[in-house]
Parts: sequence; structure tokens; C-alpha cells
Amino acid sequence: MGVRGVVAASALVATLLSGCGDDAGAGAVAEDAAWRTSTDPVEVRGLAWAAGSTVHLADGTEIHTADPVRAFLVAGDGVFYEPLAQDEEDGSSFAGGPLYFAAPGREPVDTGLSAYDREIAASPDGTTLVLLDTDHDEGRAVLRFFDLATGEAFTSEDGMENDHDDPEWNLSEAEVHVRGVSDDAVYVSALEGNYVYDLATGEGRPAGEDDEPPGWDAGPSQSPDGRWRIEQRDTGPDRVVDRDGEEVDLVLEEPRSALSWWADEETVVGTVARGPGRGNRTRPGDAVSLLSCVMPSGECTTYPESTGQLVLFPAGSEIQGIYLQGGDE
Repeated sequence: MGVRGVVAASALVATLLSGCGDDAGAGAVAEDAAWRTSTDPVEVRGLAWAAGSTVHLADGTEIHTADPVRAFLVAGDGVFYEPLAQDEEDGSSFAGGPLYFAAPGREPVDTGLSAYDREIAASPDGTTLVLLDTDHDEGRAVLRFFDLATGEAFTSEDGMENDHDDPEWNLSEAEVHVRGVSDDAVYVSALEGNYVYDLATGEGRPAGEDDEPPGWDAGPSQSPDGRWRIEQRDTGPDRVVDRDGEEVDLVLEEPRSALSWWADEETVVGTVARGPGRGNRTRPGDAVSLLSCVMPSGECTTYPESTGQLVLFPAGSEIQGIYLQGGDE
């Protein structure tokens, strides 16, 4: 299985917040666009994954896109995604293409926005979409927020002043990106340093010593809230323990399981293998499928339809994607 890497995320925008500056680099976004106001929110918690042109949500909902998915986020009534370009073989990250929206049973639509690597995210509850909109020709950047519950949109230029002699060069060198998002704030590496922005208002301030994105110091083995930890073993299946070292009884149908990262504070993600191999090591003829388990019940779900697929996870996940071996390989 090949790990593809890590992508960060945030939210989106259209009208100006009072005192937040010009609408730098903004694309035209229809105020009456259906995706802007959520009427039937989808499940955003748990494990979401995509393979080909289908996004699978944690509750079993399938959302079909018009083209294979390159990267995606779950928010509002469906998923925001960037299609895979025709000359690309697999997904990797948001790379500067048009951003589409798809909902269950509905045709995908172009949002009028563009997404870039490490510049897009959604709040954990799926109600706010954030986009770091950069104009490298002008050396300008704004943070865009879309409140998907109300349809309100606004921008913020706090922390984005660029008075350098060569603003285009300065923007590129600053490595402006979204660092993470919590229930009420988005953390951004802005032109003026690390900033924290209120999701409800867009107001930003310089980050203090204690202002870090949720789980920023936790490795993939630890849940974002630090309550649970994966213990990987050389022999036998991986296990999950709590802060006191007590093991969670995982309800697994297959003994050959491996755990690798957390989709949220309660959902651990891994794989199961079936076939001629032994233990956690695979061999030709093994079929590998995606697995998720929920804490503290230990209830696990296996996704056999993921076998043999390149599986992508939402932007901002600890692991961006993996290729799962098929049984005939």
C-alpha cells in the first residue's frame, strides 16, 4: 500500500466583511447557488473515502461525481471536490483546478471557485467552508468563508498585508497555507505570520504560543484529542488503548488487521487482509480492504468495495490516500 501524503484544509467566501478589505482575486460566485445554503446536511463525522467517481460517507451514503475525484471535502449537503484531470493517473491534492459540488442524487455543479493545495478546509461540523484565495500575479491573498447553514459569505484580509517591493515573489516565498481548523477557528500561515481567524466573523489575530490547530502535536497513532492511541505490533493485529493503557476490544470479522490513523476523535482507520499471507504482511493473492473502528464501542466496519482501488481521504487527513491490493495481484 502506498501512502500519498498529507493535505491541509479550511473554508470559503463571496461578500465583504466590513473592514476586511478588497475582494482580492475573487471569482464570480452566484449568490443563489444551491450549494451555498444547506437544506439537507450529510453526515460529516466518521470515515469518508473516495474511489474513482464515487465518494462514500460514514453512514453508507454514496455521492456520485461526474469525473474521477482528485481531492474532496465533506460539508453542507454533500461534497466539494476537484476532478482528476484527463492526463492524470491518480489523485494527490488540490492543485489549482475548478471546485465542484455534488450532493446525493443530484448532478454536480461548478461552484465558480478554484482550489489549491493546502488552501481549502471545512469546519468539523461541515457548516463552514473556507478557502485561502491567492492571486500570485498580484501578490495578494484573502481568506474566504462560506457559512453553509445560512448562505452568508464574507472575506478577511487580516494578516495578509503585502508591502514588499516584489509582492508576487513575497507571496510565493511566504508559503501561505491553511494549517488546520477547529469548531470555531481556522489556523493559517498568513503573509504576516501565523494567524487565527474566527469562523463566525472572519476576524483574524496573530497566533499566540498556545494557538495551535487541533491535534497539531499528535502523530498519526494518536487520536486528535489524545484519548486513544494505536499500538502497532510485529505479531498479531494492531490494537487501540486509552490513556491508562486499557485495551479496547475491537469487533473484527477478520484477524489480519492493521491500524494507521484517525479520521476524527473516535474513528480509527486501517485495513484488513484476506488470502494466503500471514499476519500484517501481505503477499501476492491477498485482498486488502479499508477498515474503520469506532471508539469506545470497538465496533468495526470493513469496506470490501475498496479492494483493489486507489482510495482517497478528505483534504486535511493525516493520510491522503492509499492503494489497496486486489486479490489477483
